[in-house]
Amino acid sequence: MIMFADSVIFDPDAPIFRNQPLPTPTPQHFLEGLQTESQKETTQFHIFDALRRHGCDSGDWIPTLTDIDRLPAQKTETYSLPGLPHGQSTLEGVLAGLEEIVEHSGLSKEHISNRNIIFAGDMFTVDRLRTLKRLRSLDVSPYTRLEWVFPVFQLFHLQITLVNVILRTHWGSQSVPGSLCHLVTALGRKRINNKDKSDFHSAEQFLQHTFDATVLLLWMKQCASRDKGDLNDAVSKDERSMEDGDQATESAESSNGDQATESAESG
Repeated sequence: MIMFADSVIFDPDAPIFRNQPLPTPTPQHFLEGLQTESQKETTQFHIFDALRRHGCDSGDWIPTLTDIDRLPAQKTETYSLPGLPHGQSTLEGVLAGLEEIVEHSGLSKEHISNRNIIFAGDMFTVDRLRTLKRLRSLDVSPYTRLEWVFPVFQLFHLQITLVNVILRTHWGSQSVPGSLCHLVTALGRKRINNKDKSDFHSAEQFLQHTFDATVLLLWMKQCASRDKGDLNDAVSKDERSMEDGDQATESAESSNGDQATESAESG
């Protein structure tokens, strides 16, 4: 996680004495737990994206994520299916649901057998689909072996899981400043708890606000700003200094070029 540069090197293995102040963390310290360049770029992107969302930039100094094998954009065609009267709690119900989806699609079994069709859902549904594929792995045809079924954990369900994990891990208590429980109480947020029963949209918004506020607070401390207005002024001042430096360089280069031309003409 790329945060703020500092001249003090933080050694996590060094002994810390009671009367010795804690060293200021450096970018190297924040990056220690990130094993790949992709993780570092992703973390850096989200930090700067929070600053961008709150108007703390006015130039191109914020980096962006690198595109990796980007697919061409194209319009996606969707076809609505009716409600399926089959429960997903049993293997029989999931199998009946698959057969009804094939029937409503209007595609032949031969056509489907040569395809990979994504079926997205929660982990319970994905587990049922994988179990069906395993039980039918020795059947007589690609269709009955369900080779065309490609189970995928849906991103929305992944978001719900991650939100619950964050709440459970960092919940704390009302008496611990900075804990999520303390912030929920102080901000008067409702329908948020650490028992996997939170309203997803309320919890997601709360975590987003908490992350943005933390990034802004750390950035303001680094820039010695008292509020967002001072922070924006500091950023704009730095950018103006960079622009003035570029203009001075261009003027000097232009002046040297003109002098060289005059000398050549007089010679």
